[in-house]
Amino acid sequence: MHMRPLGQTGFSISAMGYGCGGYWGYDFFNERTASQLVHMALDAGVNFLDTGASYSGGNAEIRLGRILKGVDTSHLLIGTKAGTVLYNGRLLKDYSSTSLRQQVEASLQRLGLERIPLLQLHGLPSQGLEEALAELSRLKLQGKVGLIGVSCDGKALDTALSLNVLDVVMLTYNILHKQAARQVKLAYARGCGILVKSPLAHTLYSDELFNIRKATDIWYLLRVLKNYPGQIWEGRKYRFINKLKGWSSHEVALLYALHENASCVVTGTTDIANMATNLQAFNRELPVELRAIIDAVK
Repeated sequence: MHMRPLGQTGFSISAMGYGCGGYWGYDFFNERTASQLVHMALDAGVNFLDTGASYSGGNAEIRLGRILKGVDTSHLLIGTKAGTVLYNGRLLKDYSSTSLRQQVEASLQRLGLERIPLLQLHGLPSQGLEEALAELSRLKLQGKVGLIGVSCDGKALDTALSLNVLDVVMLTYNILHKQAARQVKLAYARGCGILVKSPLAHTLYSDELFNIRKATDIWYLLRVLKNYPGQIWEGRKYRFINKLKGWSSHEVALLYALHENASCVVTGTTDIANMATNLQAFNRELPVELRAIIDAVK
């Protein structure tokens, strides 16, 4: 697995990270398969695992902690998020210093760690951002967390970058969100490590989007229809990447998301064959001409 610098943190990160959330973290997804997927990634050289306290109905951190029990995690960058709290089945936002500290203690226990290697704010508060980032900095100084960052997009990310306190940012950059290249370059110039989320653009470009073969296909399709209905037509503009000789559409999408200034592309899957394909993709490079063709689509 090709490694890249994580900004100016001094850490080298695998070009691909594995996202431990969504369907992967729910009890109804077989834990043996979930574990196999994590170990496939680790065995291939992936050293970044991304999760969140609120992911998979609150079960993702718990499951990841069980899977990593007995694993030497000293060389891994395990990232989780704070700011979104699961309360009585509802997702609430709480970025107060007291709550962030409580959330970190709970995540440490669920993950079975003495220190969280990477803690990111899950979105940004409408008020009190500086207080929240100050608390993350205190947690870092106290050794509760290693690196600090934010996971957000748009104007919120511009605001966060202007404060110059972040080690890492996680943002959406893919064939449907090409405009984020500006922020990738800005974050890189400020010395931040850049983690790319949603690199597959929810597979809205795929010829197989509506091809239902198993339960997970239904779950993902319903999620797309609920959360991204307005982007479905945009995704269809890129269906040509399904017909490129020698390439799968997912390989193209993943490698497009690996911007020259990005550190790591984070993707999740619950399918063993897809995991193998994703890992193999990062042994290739996207041709410059193909990137230019994708960039030219309006």
